[in-house]
Amino acid sequence: MSSRYVRKWMTLAPIIGFLSTGCGSSNPSFPGLGGSAGDGGTSAGTGGSAQGGSGGTSADAGTGGTGGSAGTSAGAGGSSAGGTSSGGTGSGGSAGTNPTFDYEPVGLGDPWFFSSASDLEAFEVEVTGATGTASWSEPGEVHLPLTFTAAGDQALIHFTAPWDSVASALSPMNLTHRVMRARVRVASGATASAGVQGFAQSTMGWTWVNGDWNSIADLGAWHDVEFDFDGATAPGQVMRFGLQVYGTAAGNAELIIDDLRLEPKPQEPGPDGGPPPDVDAGHEPPPPVDGDAGAPDAGGGSGGSGGGLGYEPIGIGDPWFFDAEPEMSAFEFAAGGGGSETHAWSNGEVHINATFGAAAQTVAMQLTTPWNGSMNTSDLTGRVLRARVRIAAGATATGGVQVFAQSGGWSWVAGDWNDASTLGSFADVQLPMTSATDAASVQRFGIQFYASGAGTAEIVVDNIRIEPAN
Repeated sequence: MSSRYVRKWMTLAPIIGFLSTGCGSSNPSFPGLGGSAGDGGTSAGTGGSAQGGSGGTSADAGTGGTGGSAGTSAGAGGSSAGGTSSGGTGSGGSAGTNPTFDYEPVGLGDPWFFSSASDLEAFEVEVTGATGTASWSEPGEVHLPLTFTAAGDQALIHFTAPWDSVASALSPMNLTHRVMRARVRVASGATASAGVQGFAQSTMGWTWVNGDWNSIADLGAWHDVEFDFDGATAPGQVMRFGLQVYGTAAGNAELIIDDLRLEPKPQEPGPDGGPPPDVDAGHEPPPPVDGDAGAPDAGGGSGGSGGGLGYEPIGIGDPWFFDAEPEMSAFEFAAGGGGSETHAWSNGEVHINATFGAAAQTVAMQLTTPWNGSMNTSDLTGRVLRARVRIAAGATATGGVQVFAQSGGWSWVAGDWNDASTLGSFADVQLPMTSATDAASVQRFGIQFYASGAGTAEIVVDNIRIEPAN
C-alpha cells in the first residue's frame, strides 16, 4: 500500500488476572476463591461455597463475591477468608484510521483502498481467452495473475452501476468531470506482452470507450492508470467502469492494484478568473425537472412557464427532456424495410431526418432496457409511455407516428395511430402499458414513423416520459 495513505493498525494489550486460593475449614466444603477481574476488572467472580472471596481490583474494581453457605456436614462455614485477586491492567491499542483522500467521494463505495477483502467484492473479474483469478492480500492489494494464450486475450476488473430494486433496472452513474485513477504495477517476471487501460461503458447501449494504453513493460513500479469520464459517450450515464488488461502476445503477467479512486477533474478557472464550478455539485440529488412550455400533458406549465415533473420517475433515465445532447445517446435509432435516417440534437430537441423509398418502411427511436443479470427487462406496470412530437414543415412522405413496446419475449405492441398530417405542431403520442403483452417485463420501447408512401419527413421529439396511468 502506498506510503501516501497512512494505515494505523489496531494493537492489543494483554489483560491478565491473577488468582490465589484461601484456606477452608475442616468441614467438607471447599475453600472459596476470590473473584477474578474480568477484562479490565469490570465485575467480580461469584464466591465459592465457603467464605466468599474479595472482589477483583483493577481500574474498575468489581464488587465482592457472595459469602459461602454453611457446609453440608456439621460445623460452620469456612473460617478462613477467601483469596483476593487483582485484575491486571492494560490499555487498548489506538484506533485505526482509513487512508486519507482530499475529495468528495461519489458515494458508490469510492475510494477503494482494498484495506479488506470486502472491497474486492464490489468488483467483477471477467476473462476472455486468458485465465486468472483475482485475490486480496494482507498489505491491502488486489493480485490478478493472468495467463495469455494468444494476442487478443483480455481480462476486465470492473464496477457495474447499482441495481434499483424499485425500478427493476440499473441506475446509471453520473461521473461527469470525474477521473478514474487506479494505482497499479506488474509483478516482476512477466513474460507476456500486454497493456493496461481504464475504460467506461455508458448509455443504455453500453457504448465502450478506452483510456490511454499503459504497456506492462512500463509498470514495474507503482503508476496511476487513468480514465477521464468526460471522454465517455455519456459521462452522466455510466453503466460500468474499470480496468482492462489486453494481451498482445502469449505469456504470464500479474497485475497488482493498490487503490482505485473517482477523483474530481481539475477545472479551468470560472468566468473573469473566478473560481471553477463545483464539481461535486453535479452529484447532489437533482432539482425538480421543469417541463417544456406548451400542452398541459407535456409536463409544462400553462402560458409558457414550464411546470414541475409531477410524477415519480421509473429509474431508467426517465423522463428524457433532452436538455443536453448526452440524453439522446440513451436511445438507438433504427431504420427498417429499406428506409434510412440521420439524427441530431438541437436546442433541447431530437431531430430525425427520415427518407422512405416506398410504403411500409420505418424509422424508430428506441431504448432497450438494461441487463438485470438474466435478460433486458423493466417493470412498467401501471405506466403510460408518452412522447411529445411534431413533423417539421416540408415533409413529402405520408405516414404516421406510433409509440411501441416489446415485452414478454420481444412481443410487439403499438399505440394509437397519429397521422403525420395532424402533427404540424407538438402533440403527445402515447401507449398505455395495459396494452403490452407483459408490462412487468418490458424489453424495449420507443416511437416509430411508419411510411405509407415514399418521400422524406423530419420527426422532432421534444420529450419522452414514462408516466403513471391516471
